[in-house]
Order: sequence, then C-alpha cells, then structure tokens
Amino acid sequence: MVILIFVIHIAITNILPYPFNHINIFYLGIFYLVFLSEKPKNIWYLLPLIFLLELFVATPFGVNFLTYFILTLFMSWLFANIFTARSFPFITLYFIIGLTVYRVLFNILNYIIGRATTHTEFNPTTITLNIFAEVGLTTAVMVVFHIFYSFFNKKFNPKYLGSS
Repeated sequence: MVILIFVIHIAITNILPYPFNHINIFYLGIFYLVFLSEKPKNIWYLLPLIFLLELFVATPFGVNFLTYFILTLFMSWLFANIFTARSFPFITLYFIIGLTVYRVLFNILNYIIGRATTHTEFNPTTITLNIFAEVGLTTAVMVVFHIFYSFFNKKFNPKYLGSS
C-alpha cells in the first residue's frame, strides 16, 4: 500500500496541471498511516519511502527526508497528546496543521540550504500561494476520502456505535 501511495504521488505531481499537481498524496498517506494505525512502529516503515521520494524531487538532497521525518514525529506526538478525539472537525484541523507545518518547515529548510549552496531567489508570494493551494486541495481530497472511509468502516461510523 505504501508503494502505491508513492507511485500515485509521483504520478499526480508530474502529470496533473498547476493547481492539481499540488495535491500531496504522500502526506495524505502518512496522515492516514498515523491516524488509522494503532501501532507506532508502522510509522518507521515510511522512512525508506521518504528516502526514495528524495530521489525524485528537484530540491537539495535531504530537505524532503528531514521535513517528512520531523513531520511524522510531530504528527504522532500531536495525535497522541493533543488531538485525541477522532471527530471529523478535529481530524480536519489536525490535518491542516500538519500540512501547514510541513510546508513551512520545507520552505524554511529549502531556503536555508538553497541560499547556502546557490544564490536562488525565493518569491514569498508564490510560496504562499503554493502553500494555500496545497493545503486547500489536499484537505479537500482528505475530506472526501475520510467521508468515504467512515461510511464503509464500522469503527468510525456513528450508526454502528449503538449496536456494540
């Protein structure tokens, strides 16, 4: 399943036009692995795939790996200690906070490493628009996926709560 997430992420990033290529399927997969997985060791299975993703991006080597690694640890901590309720508004807020932290951390690391290695100019307006596009579109995909998932899963479906 994790390989499928990786292939879909690379395909969406490279095939779809501008606003839709910012849908972060890899983050969506990490989110649901943390959210649906009751075992913390499942999170560590993502490290080889994050390294593999690093080979397919144009950013300096290590920026994606470090950002996803910090994000995965942050999301696990946030989910275990802050957002313990699994209601739909909390899940959506948790998702938006995690994706925003990922994008901001990614841009900060990319800026620092990019300035140290080359004299790349960064446009804050473009970066902000890309963050909003990615957060909005990925959240919309998450909402649709979560509604679909909770309809078919007895664990989160409210009509099955009274019968147990």
